[in-house]
Amino acid sequence: MNSKMNASPRPPEAMDELAMQNAIRKRYCRDWANTILQLTKRVQAVNNRWAQITDKICRIDNCRVSYYRSDGDFVVEVRIGDEVEAHAIHLEELIDARQYIEVLVMDKLSGSKLIAKHLDKLDSRKMELPG
Repeated sequence: MNSKMNASPRPPEAMDELAMQNAIRKRYCRDWANTILQLTKRVQAVNNRWAQITDKICRIDNCRVSYYRSDGDFVVEVRIGDEVEAHAIHLEELIDARQYIEVLVMDKLSGSKLIAKHLDKLDSRKMELPG
């Protein structure tokens, strides 16, 4: 026998899950295609930014990036040879932006003067090479 035939009918006051989801969709978003497109664009932008940062780090010999907690801060550290650059993010800021932590870390790495300095050295060496 079909199991649905044996199932007792749902009480009329019970909320239909699909109907509830549809009501939420209609109430809060009338343009789902655009919403999904915007979310996809954000994910792509973050991935592209990480790719740029990773490319910079990989182009520099002995470049290391680490993070740790120190004195109530979350610290993103860039180390190239003996040079060290530390970027502190206060824990309150970290907690407030926890959904977007990757953006905070990317901002610190994008603004790294140490990485920029070493990339400039690499670029100047390339220009000096003949041919």
